[in-house]
Amino acid sequence: MSPVIRISDSIYKRLEKYAVGFDAPSNVIERLIEYYESNKNHINRSNPESETANIILSRPSSSIKVSRNPEKELQLKKSFGKKLNWGNFRIISKTVLDFYESSKKVLCKYSSYSSELERWFWGVGQKYHSIWSDNWYLALLMENIDKKSYSYILLKPQEALDLFSHCSESNGEKKINLRLYKSDGKLHLQEWQEYNVEDNAQTL
Repeated sequence: MSPVIRISDSIYKRLEKYAVGFDAPSNVIERLIEYYESNKNHINRSNPESETANIILSRPSSSIKVSRNPEKELQLKKSFGKKLNWGNFRIISKTVLDFYESSKKVLCKYSSYSSELERWFWGVGQKYHSIWSDNWYLALLMENIDKKSYSYILLKPQEALDLFSHCSESNGEKKINLRLYKSDGKLHLQEWQEYNVEDNAQTL
């Protein structure tokens, strides 16, 4: 069981200012620690407050937000469904692949790559994660860093549940982040770092 850390409202509000994407306070603290550990020699020789202001913890500006392209996302989901080779399917509510010859369903979520934040992020609404069962799969579709090609991660039903159990929740939505970690140079789901992203990511 994770330890509980109690902080004052004023400290919480200060942490909130540095949240990016779908961050929880623990994720912000983790990035602060990572930054300190990788820069502590430099920080010790300078002003820590001025250094901290320059790291990638600032709130995203409106220019960072990428406009959605529903038609492109729909085409990617259709391509993904065909690539699975599970038979004919229909797309429900623009996000669920429902296969005719099987009870399997796949919730498809798409994220463009934010070069400013160096991450991808997705949200899974309560109407889906609250009814998850052993025939529901989770597909995290993503724009690659080159912004020209695409990849995906397909999580099995239990893997999706395990991921949800690690995620923070806001307004009923489970928040999922993927980013490159400086500690090992690999991609990890921020909320479930033990999951092997690089072995499970496939080209779309």
